[in-house]
Amino acid sequence: MLRSLYSAISGLKNHQVKMDVIGNNIANVNTTGFKRSRVTFSTMLSQTMKGAGSPSPNQGGTNPAQIGLGSMLSSIDQIMTEGSSQSTGKNTDMMIQGKGFFVLQNNGETVYSRAGAFTQDDDGTLVEPGTGAKVMGYMYGMERPVDDSATTGVDESKIDWTQLEAIKFNIGENPPLVTPTAISIPRDAWAKSGGSWVYSNPSLIGANATIVGGGILDSARGTITVSPPTADPTLTATPYNTFTITDHDATYTDGTDIPLATLTSFSIDSKGAITGVYSNGDASATRIIGQVAVANFSNEAGLQNLGNSFYAASNNSGAASIGGAGEDGRGAIIPSTVEMSNVDLSQEFTDMIVTQRGFQANSRVITVSDSLLQELIDLKRG
Repeated sequence: MLRSLYSAISGLKNHQVKMDVIGNNIANVNTTGFKRSRVTFSTMLSQTMKGAGSPSPNQGGTNPAQIGLGSMLSSIDQIMTEGSSQSTGKNTDMMIQGKGFFVLQNNGETVYSRAGAFTQDDDGTLVEPGTGAKVMGYMYGMERPVDDSATTGVDESKIDWTQLEAIKFNIGENPPLVTPTAISIPRDAWAKSGGSWVYSNPSLIGANATIVGGGILDSARGTITVSPPTADPTLTATPYNTFTITDHDATYTDGTDIPLATLTSFSIDSKGAITGVYSNGDASATRIIGQVAVANFSNEAGLQNLGNSFYAASNNSGAASIGGAGEDGRGAIIPSTVEMSNVDLSQEFTDMIVTQRGFQANSRVITVSDSLLQELIDLKRG
């Protein structure tokens, strides 16, 4: 049987695969965060009719005579270039500008995605709405006191970078936001202990309330950083507990009876930090809720496509490097924006034409080879 028949068949199969890939690219031209694929071919083994000859003093060398046996599929690569941005105006939508993937938990499995069209569920958890997969990140330390001034940035000392968990918007919080009745603490309630002033009546504010070199430590409320005590220091823990210390007297404001504060609005910055504005009707305050995690891979094209715009790590993608946006090569977060598909229709249609012609040419080879075989069969009839 003619070799050309089987060579042409391999070409037909490969061009059919390439057409399948082009069709999938075009089908996902409007899929958020989609990454196009491309097909590459390579030659199959060749049949050697005559081997190469070495040169001699009297005769030059000769090249091998080989007949190729067709083509084979070399690879189907994912092209991970960044797609165009689309502004949505929705404050839970996000886009990664640069390298990186959002980290999600889908039925207990860690997956990665470039599609940042997220929303909140009934519990305030940030999720992918089509599957309910939870967006992962780092929750901010809740011991941080609420500050009614503008948030200036992420205090990374309040983030446990080892604890990756679902981002939750904490719809109902209880950071007291108004000034309730003050409790006066007399000067004889303080005692000098080494370089610290120790509060000797813990029943008023809670155990272990101590002024120590740079701050006040209250086991019930966390650590508040202040200037070291002086002869006439003033210490404010805004807004729900206020200490004013003069000559070792103190006034403490307890806010445990303040009504529940609810989330009224929030914003997301380029690092993925979510800052919420809470109000209980009398006052408002901001607090950083958490920070969205971003994963980076040494070989993004090696990720395994799972569908639903999800990817999984593979043997050739490398392990995920997960952390904050804008750090260690990870891209920055653009809020209220999603990433569009990186499919270029002009490129796809051009590839489609080339693929179609390649398929036709291989079909013609089969037709001509069949004609040659027919001529051979007709010899017997003659």
